[in-house]
Amino acid sequence: MEKSRREQAELMKMQIERRQQEGAGSDGETESKKRRHPEGERDDESLEQERIRAKVEQLRKVQALRIQQQAEAALNSTAAMASRESTNSASSSGTTALSAEDQAYRKAYQLAKEHINSQQNFTSPLTSQATGTSQPRVQYALPDQPPDLDVRVRMIFEEDLTTMIFPLVKQFVFRVARDTPFEVAAKAIAKKNGHQELWQNYSFSVFQKEGEAGSMEDEGPTTKQVQVDNLTRTFGRYVKDQHGGTTIAGASLHSELICFYKITTPFKSPFTTPSFAKQAVQ
Repeated sequence: MEKSRREQAELMKMQIERRQQEGAGSDGETESKKRRHPEGERDDESLEQERIRAKVEQLRKVQALRIQQQAEAALNSTAAMASRESTNSASSSGTTALSAEDQAYRKAYQLAKEHINSQQNFTSPLTSQATGTSQPRVQYALPDQPPDLDVRVRMIFEEDLTTMIFPLVKQFVFRVARDTPFEVAAKAIAKKNGHQELWQNYSFSVFQKEGEAGSMEDEGPTTKQVQVDNLTRTFGRYVKDQHGGTTIAGASLHSELICFYKITTPFKSPFTTPSFAKQAVQ
């Protein structure tokens, strides 16, 4: 009886152990199946892909920032170079800032220079009307930069009892370089007045201040009218500098010079003409 009970107990124990082993084996298979499950594999791949995408996006941002910094550096370098070139050009021309009037003058000079150069480059030679022979075309060497018009002249017509020819322009303002002779002004004014052939009959006078303000001898500077008896003299000869001297170098730009001009023509009495004398004899 006891033997049969012991055998049954051992049999039940063996069955329980077998069931436990089978349960453990089934759990292991379940875990392995879970590890090999397609859904689990997709989750791991998606995580890896997300990490790769994040890394690529970070690299793209770093590359874009680097390209932007290089572009900004190139732009800054170009701007600095352009600024240096403009500064050197302005300093070489003698001015750091050009007014609208100066810019228009320089532009007109460049256009005139291009026109003259294009005319000079024309290969056909000139033909003399007197001899009928070909002559070489005259070449003019023009400077790259125009001369500085640093003297502002206020030209006023001066009328007196001897005036016989009245001009069309009685007062105007223009600018010239200091080394410009009065002969050029006479030709230009005569052309404006419509009688270019009478430029040799023009005479000029300028007002100059003499003495210095606050001196012991004089109460202040006095004004004196100076006749320009030689048309080859330049405007710079009569421009005062800051110390009252007549010098070309060191004077301020756009110094104003008040100048008067006359048209002096010899008076011819009608009573002295040959025709009148012949009529008087008859």
